[in-house]
Amino acid sequence: MNKRIMWLAAPSLALGLAATSGASEADAQNPNAQAQGNQAAQAQANGQGPLGSVEKRVASVENEVAILSSILNESTELTEEEYEEYSGNLNSLLNRLNASSNQLSGLTNNRIDADSDEAVEAENYISETEAEVLELQGPLLQSLWSKMKMQLKRMKMQ
Repeated sequence: MNKRIMWLAAPSLALGLAATSGASEADAQNPNAQAQGNQAAQAQANGQGPLGSVEKRVASVENEVAILSSILNESTELTEEEYEEYSGNLNSLLNRLNASSNQLSGLTNNRIDADSDEAVEAENYISETEAEVLELQGPLLQSLWSKMKMQLKRMKMQ
């Protein structure tokens, strides 16, 4: 059993030692440099490039927008709790898109050209998804408005 562990651990240990032996003093002084390098290497290993995490986050938001859209378009009347929940979800999605936009700004300031095709496509992707979220606020508010109108009619009848 111990021999198996040794055979499995030896290659990892060798790779770890080789990777850390080439570290420069600048890397040692900047603890974020290693983390940033690891993230970049991981993104490139996944075939994502530097904008992969931005695009992944926006795609996640886009999927949630599709789900919320189907729910809101099918609902004719929402309870106050449902309205609060969906409104909170939309605000959360907008916050996540804002985080993606901030991350993209950081990348274009430091690592990639802001005018590159990749950066422009990512910026457009964020903007289009944000527009979809804002469009969903219409059915949400319409549902609230119809509920309020019905309550007003009931109050007038009494």
